[in-house]
Amino acid sequence: MFDNLCPEDTMVLANAIALSLYPGKTADELNVLGNLIVAVGSLLLTAAAQKQALSSQQTNAGASMDCTPSDNAASDNMSSDNSFNGNSTENSTESSTDNSTENSTKDASTKET
Repeated sequence: MFDNLCPEDTMVLANAIALSLYPGKTADELNVLGNLIVAVGSLLLTAAAQKQALSSQQTNAGASMDCTPSDNAASDNMSSDNSFNGNSTENSTESSTDNSTENSTKDASTKET
């Protein structure tokens, strides 16, 4: 839609839109309208950046990417990575070793008193 506009034409168009919206508005109304336009612009920029990122990933991976992962991919991630749900075997081994050391230290100190 706007592919054929040069930067100067885009600036003139933005200026014309702003000037057409300005007359008869209070400062509060202009602030609300300006903030709305900025919010819409931010969302459009975010969507465009996400599209570019996905397109880049598809080009690099050579396969189509989908926004929703397949059920198999989700189950593969959970089964291959025990830390996904916070139950890492390394963490549980370390914490049980730490607890047993603390308990034996406490037992030794209570026997001395």
